[in-house]
Amino acid sequence: MRTSTASPSASSRRWCGERYLETPSRVSSTLAQRKNSNFGTGRPPCLPDADGVASSRRVPYNETRRSFAKASLSTSCDGVNTVGKNHVGSGCRRRKKPGGSVPGRRKPNPPEEEPSNESRDYSVRAVERVCSILNLVQESVDGVTLNAVAKTTQLPKSSAFRYLWTLENHRYVERDTDSGLFRLGLGFVGMQSRHLEVLRERARPWLERLRDEYDETTNLGILDGNAVIYLDIVESRRTVRLSVSNGHRDPIHSTALGKAIAARLPEDRVREMLAQAGMPGVTPNTITTPDAYLDELTKVREDGYAVDNAENEPDGRCVAVPILGTRLPAAISLSAPASRFAPEDVAKAAESLQKIADQIATPEERPERG
Repeated sequence: MRTSTASPSASSRRWCGERYLETPSRVSSTLAQRKNSNFGTGRPPCLPDADGVASSRRVPYNETRRSFAKASLSTSCDGVNTVGKNHVGSGCRRRKKPGGSVPGRRKPNPPEEEPSNESRDYSVRAVERVCSILNLVQESVDGVTLNAVAKTTQLPKSSAFRYLWTLENHRYVERDTDSGLFRLGLGFVGMQSRHLEVLRERARPWLERLRDEYDETTNLGILDGNAVIYLDIVESRRTVRLSVSNGHRDPIHSTALGKAIAARLPEDRVREMLAQAGMPGVTPNTITTPDAYLDELTKVREDGYAVDNAENEPDGRCVAVPILGTRLPAAISLSAPASRFAPEDVAKAAESLQKIADQIATPEERPERG
């Protein structure tokens, strides 16, 4: 029996560009696309017409890709929303049920109750260690050793050295190569010098006016560690007078300036300063116990001024008031020999000092230099 191979009938053979395409009479759009040998090769394929028969109409390539993407998504994402716009391979997004949650998505935990401000602790441990080191260094007049820093901060000696080495590189700490002691460096000078200069400029004309009124020495002092440092002095024109030089340091427990400043500090801070600096008896009238000194500060707060009755100089008397509203703990004072400055004159001088202190804290009202 001879087997002959008949050519396809004309009804089932359609001319597609450069060749004939064998196409069944009814075929789905998707199968026709996949069976087309030209799909994916870059050559525009021949798509079937609405009746399923291949057409010779050429379709742009990108339109063909969009057709396949829409067909695939409409089939595989039945009943759900499609994601993307005209992009092949776009995924499907599950339709959220009304009043419900997306299947498979973990529900978020309920928010925890936010702690109150009192229970929060925003401190950074490394920064606290740096502050502890700087406080230790600035409270020591002669400097501190590496062992003292390690013991105070409870750090290993190697870690304490790295902290100090870093501070030294930034000029906040300097090390004596001979003794190995660490002291405050010049890095703080630039930070404080401008504030000190502004305070001194404010106070100077008022100190001169007070000196002219009483013809006695007037002083401006600030707290520096555990002591008072004299920032500016306007000396009396008299031959016999009480006088110190700028930058001189005095204890806080034996001077009126020190009492006026310490009265504005917390009690625990004052006790700590007294314990570190000590309370030596400068004169027979010097207060030498912390409890007696704290009682004296209570009186200072009640009166509004502090008095030094021959506690720092054997024949000296001084009255001081704090300057409020400044960035630095500061005070001004009037000092004179006790023979010229009677106890009954102290209250009047304190009143003059209080008025001047208010003017120093308000630079807009300071007097012009005359």
